[in-house]
Amino acid sequence: MARIVVSGTMVREPRGGSILWYLAWLAGFKMNGHEVYFVEKSEWPNDCYDIPNRIMTSDCSYGYGVVRRLLEKYDLHNSFCFVDYYGTYHGLSKSTVHELFRTADLYVDLEWAQWKEESTHCKMRVFVDGEPGWFQVRIKKWIESATTLPAYDHFFTDGNLIGTEYCDVPTCGIDWKHAALNRKKAFRGDCSRQSLRCLSQTSSMKYLLTTICKTLSKKLKTFTALLYSTTQAFFSRESLAASSELLSGLRKISSQASDSSQSIIVFNLQRLAAHSS
Repeated sequence: MARIVVSGTMVREPRGGSILWYLAWLAGFKMNGHEVYFVEKSEWPNDCYDIPNRIMTSDCSYGYGVVRRLLEKYDLHNSFCFVDYYGTYHGLSKSTVHELFRTADLYVDLEWAQWKEESTHCKMRVFVDGEPGWFQVRIKKWIESATTLPAYDHFFTDGNLIGTEYCDVPTCGIDWKHAALNRKKAFRGDCSRQSLRCLSQTSSMKYLLTTICKTLSKKLKTFTALLYSTTQAFFSRESLAASSELLSGLRKISSQASDSSQSIIVFNLQRLAAHSS
């Protein structure tokens, strides 16, 4: 049995799809016999979404309550902590959290750099990219701006084609391991390099690049180029109003996919276009 600390964003964004992705990791590790903990911290003022009142606030009470009730169903409600914007520890105490990081066999970061200092004491640190394509562009921007990146022993991504000849998304010099390639294998309970390849076998999310990989075949490289171009434009807040050729190419390629995959592709690109204008 390994002691595993997982970090992510549940309290601040207590919405269905997002919160279930994090829960899959926590419940999966626990069901495989591990001692698992979840930690999260506020990063700026008013970063907690109060859904009933539809406001962003520094008050974490709504999100904290949602997460605690959810984790209680998996007997994990006493194994998590949220640090609010004012530095108050909710759930596990500050001393307990620091002790967990000091004694953990593995730290799995599902968010990016929330616990840089505390995690330096862990035996192994792993980052898992749950937003393939967009996140690599973000890292590229950080590197270009001379931002110091956090240190991890291994980098995983749910984008199965990141770093392959079929994908134009930049790797930024990082050796990305593909987290979703070995879903049929079981996580055996140790923290060896081989077992790390199976870390995300409990994840229920199906990401865009994985879907495209299975449906577009030879058209994949063209699509990933479109995805990268659109994501890059979105990140830099450039207008896509004049990018009719981009969206036209997208529709042409997606027409060869299944109905569900086609709707996913079109929705994502149109959403990016809308937010970028």
